[in-house]
Amino acid sequence: MNPSKKPEGPAKSWGHSSSFAKGKSKGEKAAPPPGGYVKIAREGAWKPIGQRRHLATLQRAIERSIQWVVFESNGESLWERVRGSVQDVLLKEWKSGALQGVTPEQAFFVHCDRTTMTQYDIDHGQIVISVGVATMKPAEFTTLRVTQSTAG
Repeated sequence: MNPSKKPEGPAKSWGHSSSFAKGKSKGEKAAPPPGGYVKIAREGAWKPIGQRRHLATLQRAIERSIQWVVFESNGESLWERVRGSVQDVLLKEWKSGALQGVTPEQAFFVHCDRTTMTQYDIDHGQIVISVGVATMKPAEFTTLRVTQSTAG
């Protein structure tokens, strides 16, 4: 290309005006909201990348906090202790300001009882915990499902 000759036609910018930057790719119809977002296929909604990372970190922290259940018998007393362990993790998150809500009840919930497990789960030593966390707005919960094997 000759630097002294001006290119003909309108200038092309592949930065902000490209279809990729507008959030559209092959087969995708809706653009993401502004900022860093990722589409979660399982949930079918756009989530901020930071929120998704936060949820993954929370799930790992919860899983670490209940590793001890592999040595326990599955039953109601175990479920109560598991709820306490998970609530401790989430209470620390809430106190640090990572979860939204004026009270812990607005920031998170933990269910680990017969409503989260089938008789088959119980008979086969599986514990199932349903955890809801408000990472964006108080009382708007994103639910995590955590499972762990027990001694039986």
